[in-house]
Amino acid sequence: MNNLITKILCFSVFMFSLGTMNIANAQDDPFVPPTMAPTTTLIKKVVKKKRDRLAGWTLYASGIASWYGSLGDGFSNARTASGERMNPYALTCANRWLKFNTYVLVHNINNGFEAICRVNDRGPFAAGRIIDLSYAMKNALHMGGTAPVKIYIKR
Repeated sequence: MNNLITKILCFSVFMFSLGTMNIANAQDDPFVPPTMAPTTTLIKKVVKKKRDRLAGWTLYASGIASWYGSLGDGFSNARTASGERMNPYALTCANRWLKFNTYVLVHNINNGFEAICRVNDRGPFAAGRIIDLSYAMKNALHMGGTAPVKIYIKR
């Protein structure tokens, strides 16, 4: 008899909790991909969030990024062009034209990940590349060897 009462009590609590849950509509949820809820309101929300996220940043360049500085490749702990030691675990990068200590936002076009880093070196010296990222930046952007990126600078 106690087992039956326990089951009925558990079932009624479960049903009550279902009735009081606030199940959001897919159109109101900003985390639902646009393919699941193709509404103009959701698209407007996504565009507004992107605009807010990039407020204060200006598109500087887009192209291919590479990375350098893993342990044992000769760059780790070597002097950079700015004079500081290369730290593969710092969010830094190398660029040919930007001033040292300029902060840039790097956006990986392949997967949408982005991170902010500081220019502390010159490079890349491989043809067709626009930025060399540290090992930590490579991991922050979830990239393999190279990746197409957009580079934004602070206004």
